[in-house]
Amino acid sequence: MLINNSKTRDPIAVWFLLEEINPNSEKQLPPPQDITLGWDNFRKKLQQEDIPLAEIQDERWIERPPNERHCYNDFGREKLLVGKYMIIDGNHSLKNKLNTDKNVKANNLTRCFLNNLCVLGKNQVFDKDSCLFFNADPKYRENILNGKQPLRSTRYYRKNDNDSSDPMEGVTHKQRCHTDNIDQIYTELLPNEAYIFSLHDNPDGVKKFGRDLFKINNISEWMEEIYLQVDNYWLQKKDDYVGCVVYLGKVNYSNDKKIEDLGLLTKDETSNLCKGLGIDTNTKINETVTITNYPIAQNFFNALELGLLTKQKHYEKESEVRLIIIPLFSNKSNDGHLLNNHSEENLIEMKLKRDLVCLVNETS
Repeated sequence: MLINNSKTRDPIAVWFLLEEINPNSEKQLPPPQDITLGWDNFRKKLQQEDIPLAEIQDERWIERPPNERHCYNDFGREKLLVGKYMIIDGNHSLKNKLNTDKNVKANNLTRCFLNNLCVLGKNQVFDKDSCLFFNADPKYRENILNGKQPLRSTRYYRKNDNDSSDPMEGVTHKQRCHTDNIDQIYTELLPNEAYIFSLHDNPDGVKKFGRDLFKINNISEWMEEIYLQVDNYWLQKKDDYVGCVVYLGKVNYSNDKKIEDLGLLTKDETSNLCKGLGIDTNTKINETVTITNYPIAQNFFNALELGLLTKQKHYEKESEVRLIIIPLFSNKSNDGHLLNNHSEENLIEMKLKRDLVCLVNETS
């Protein structure tokens, strides 16, 4: 499993009409006829279609107790044929089908289970005994010790004008377009919004982020608490929310990611790009063209590493470790895949247990 499924939206059943597809084909699937989230919706769909529960012989589609997660081994594109439908599990869409027919490429991707939470990382070096810290300004001390902390999105860090802002947060590519009238800039962002919590493993602290140094007392419980608060937020906000990817990893620092050297597309490259975006290259457009649903999904985890775990070289002294939580969504209009662009929020006000963090040192 790569996704932490929200229990009431699990399983994710993507329904295709058999007459519209070839079940043995490995080609891109057509838009689904329906998608049901959770056992309640799955049962209702069976009743609507007059399909007896007894027809469901596949153990992956037998209802479990409410407190038991829907887990299964990934059989690739193995299908469930019921009546006039072929059903696939939406979890497979996340693992191998992110808005594209190409497999996810994830070099050295590892996973560990901390409590009941599946945590991903590249060459994972963190476990339940890891010692991680964060810094904050003393004015936030009382709130932090009482468990009140904001969980901010990439958009906040990309646009907010403060010491922790970075205009390249969540950006995987940026380039100038050559036109007759004006240079347009197009930007590729990660297909999904993500939440970031900035940590480090330096017991001396990183004072740039604040003079108070806090230690995470229980990394497993702390991460699970944060995930559950994100989960609860989106359960109440969106009907097509299905769960989260949780990623913990060290930031890489590289001069390859900088705004100053954008590169310039040729006229032909610009023409092809603008044509694909529906932009008339002869029209003067004095604005940035931002692409948020781009084929970088072919490389979801590599794109995640570039967009959120790679920073410019001059940030290297921060030696940052990041907890990244990415909410995922699935509906018919997005092919039953788990990468929709919901970006209405900026932060979640968390209320954590008081004893999950402690103050290591304090300054006036």
